[in-house]
Amino acid sequence: LSRMMRDSRIGVYGALALGLSLLLRIEAIGVMARPSVAFAAAGMILAGAVARTAALTPLAWLAPARANGAGASVGAAPLGARAMLPGAATLAAIAAALGLITLEVVRALFACAIAAGVARLFVAVARRHIGGQTGDVCGASAALCEIAALLALLIGGRDAY
Repeated sequence: LSRMMRDSRIGVYGALALGLSLLLRIEAIGVMARPSVAFAAAGMILAGAVARTAALTPLAWLAPARANGAGASVGAAPLGARAMLPGAATLAAIAAALGLITLEVVRALFACAIAAGVARLFVAVARRHIGGQTGDVCGASAALCEIAALLALLIGGRDAY
C-alpha cells in the first residue's frame, strides 16, 4: 500500500475519475447558467467554499495514514471536530449570503448539507481502505464535495432546468 500511495502515475482509473470529475463540473455549471449566469456564478462560489472546507474534513477526523508526507505534517492525531468550526462557520455565512442574493437560502444550505454527508462518507472510505488521511485524501474530499454541492444546487425548484 505504501509503495502504491507514492506512485505518481495516474493510471486508467485515475484518468477516468479526473475526466468524469471535469465533465460533472462543466455540465452542472452549464445547466445552472442556462436560466441565470448569476445563479451559476453564485453556485461556483459556494462550491469553491464547500471544497475548501471539505479538504479539512479528513484532517479533523483521521490520523495520518503514513508517518511522513503531506498528511503527516499536521500532526500524529486527528485535529478534531473543533478545528472545523471556523471553516464551517465561514461556509455557513457564505451560503446564507449567496442564498439571500440569488441561490435561495434553503437550496444553499441543502448543498452544504449534501456535501457534508459526502465528506463524512469519504472519510469512512479513507479510514477503511487507506487507514487514515493523506494529502491526496484531502484533495479528493474537496473535489467530491465540490461536485456534490454543484449537483445538489440543481435539485428542485428551478423551472428552466
